[in-house]
Amino acid sequence: MSSDIKTVEHAETDAENPKTATSTPCNIVFLSIPPAALDTPLTGYAARIIKESDATLVLNFGGKLMDFVRRQGPQNLMSLSDSRNLDSATERELFSLVNYDISTIGLALDDVRVSKVPTGSAWALGLRPLIFRELYAAHRLRRVMEEGYRSIVVVSSAISIVEKAVLSRLIDLQRNGDVIVNGVGQIKKGLVETVNVADIMTIRAKLAKRRHNLELTAAPFDVETLAGDFSAIKGEQPSPADVLLLHLTDNAMFHQNVIPVLDELQRRKVNAAVLMAGGFSTELYKGRKLAEKWNVASVNQKFEITDVEQTARIQNAIRDRIEASCIGLIPPVSWAPVLATQSKSYMNRTVNQLLIFHKAFNVMIGRTKATSIYMTQSPDTNPLAYLAVAASGSRARSFYSFSAFLNGSERTLPFVAPAILLAGGQHDIDILKARNSDVAAEASVVGIPALDALIDANKDDERLKLASVLDASARRPIITIMTSRTSPEDEDPWIARLVRWSAKQDIDVILARTSRKGTADLSKFMNMAKSQDWTHVTLVEQTDLVNAALIASDLVVTNKPALVYSAISTGVPIIQTTIGDSLLMPVEKGMGFTASSETQLQDIINSALLDDGFIPADIQQRRKEFLNRLNDGTTETAAQRIVQKFLDTDGIINFETPFVEKLMPGRFPNEIFSIISRANFNTV
Repeated sequence: MSSDIKTVEHAETDAENPKTATSTPCNIVFLSIPPAALDTPLTGYAARIIKESDATLVLNFGGKLMDFVRRQGPQNLMSLSDSRNLDSATERELFSLVNYDISTIGLALDDVRVSKVPTGSAWALGLRPLIFRELYAAHRLRRVMEEGYRSIVVVSSAISIVEKAVLSRLIDLQRNGDVIVNGVGQIKKGLVETVNVADIMTIRAKLAKRRHNLELTAAPFDVETLAGDFSAIKGEQPSPADVLLLHLTDNAMFHQNVIPVLDELQRRKVNAAVLMAGGFSTELYKGRKLAEKWNVASVNQKFEITDVEQTARIQNAIRDRIEASCIGLIPPVSWAPVLATQSKSYMNRTVNQLLIFHKAFNVMIGRTKATSIYMTQSPDTNPLAYLAVAASGSRARSFYSFSAFLNGSERTLPFVAPAILLAGGQHDIDILKARNSDVAAEASVVGIPALDALIDANKDDERLKLASVLDASARRPIITIMTSRTSPEDEDPWIARLVRWSAKQDIDVILARTSRKGTADLSKFMNMAKSQDWTHVTLVEQTDLVNAALIASDLVVTNKPALVYSAISTGVPIIQTTIGDSLLMPVEKGMGFTASSETQLQDIINSALLDDGFIPADIQQRRKEFLNRLNDGTTETAAQRIVQKFLDTDGIINFETPFVEKLMPGRFPNEIFSIISRANFNTV
């Protein structure tokens, strides 16, 4: 496979970059496997390169692509999750880098406004996950290279902005003689097709040239009004409503949180309207009486912006300000925003999405006259939520649910906007106080609607009835094993041995299989249990049964912390283990324990079940509170408290851009930049 990168001439002379003949550069191949190709095993060159290379690095934090590549039989398989430790100095430094970069971008774009709404800041906010993945990928690739592998295959699901940003960093490593990039390919119809990435060199050359020419073309915006027209959105004509709900995503957490709120609004006969930011399914709202009729509208993504000049001005302003942030004395921390501004399709898609949503939101909030806005996404992480809160101005007060799955580190709250926090518990409020005391004063502990719904949906399950018995001695201990990959003979023999050990200890084991595609079934485990005549082994696969198992368990054992959010919210201690791997990714602080061997795992289980003082007091308290709620049929639900907050709305909280200094206390020390190899675009 040929490559545009491989032919790049070195900018340094031999004298500037002495390299010994014994230092062999690492050969790297980039391979993109799109989601549509994950149903067919790889053949030919793609299969051979993965099997024969010393290491394979998947450029994400797990998921379907990781499972697919695992089945191709690589010698050493790694993902961005392999070295993650949420309490490590490395992780904090990477978060600091992301905060630094996105804050710098946001400040530079502060004057890119439409109708007094900082559109440029919202655009920058949407880059945050891309920047984090790019920096983590750069750090992880460097770690892999330090392990001495001579050939590495980097696998991604697309050649997107993040992948190009990583390739940009590799250009510098190739110039130094550390790597040889042999090519960039993409699977198409079962074959590997070479991808041309010459645009990266064009961007680098342009920035290097502009480094010595500081002229910028964009001028500050005048305050403009984006007129509302109902042709910008599709659906029911919005009628008066007290509450406007924003449907910004179709993920499971949105549905679990918003359905109880919709039910409570309907029970209290509070008029509500829904604005859907995309072509999401409307099944959720069918049969509901929203503001006297089915009052649901969605943003029409095909709507063409009439003010083409305005769109172009916003794009040019963003592009110039991003480039301006890269032509200073310090090289760019992240290449993702630079590449984003050079991609015409990305700029058109993201800027138009912001303008269309802003227009639709203005129409909905104007027609409904709603005084409360509810969303399940934080305006500090979702650019559309940010626009909605900023655009509501003095017309409505914003409410949003925040994740209850936090650890004790302040960096888990990079930005906290002055909106009401519908938190999952006092734990969140305490963290928030350390970050911004003014915002914390507005926060209210109301619980998580999804957790209430989960309890109600499984209230007749026998395991829940057992869990509600506070005296654990009245039943056998229950352990749930959660994993996304299961094969007793090959990948996870430790699970089989744990099942055998638990049977001897008279412990009930629930094997919970996720619904993720590519996950092996658990039939081998169940056949093993039947052959041994074990009656304490149960298999669950449906989502509601898996959640019920997590709630009912005394302990949850997993190699995938992301799979057990329901268990975290119920206070069940979690044992995170990756037995057989040299690197361990522990669970979040305050949620449980880590085990790096089978002996250690068994010791922790024994201690947790037999020693009353082994489990930390905060986990015991969280578990006790959950079990009390499980047994208390009179306590009002989180959805009831949320709706009551809507009805008690009094006054407006002024929303400020989250990129201001008071939300980012203190600048970051220079040493944090050593966490990644920064790109040096000045040597083109």
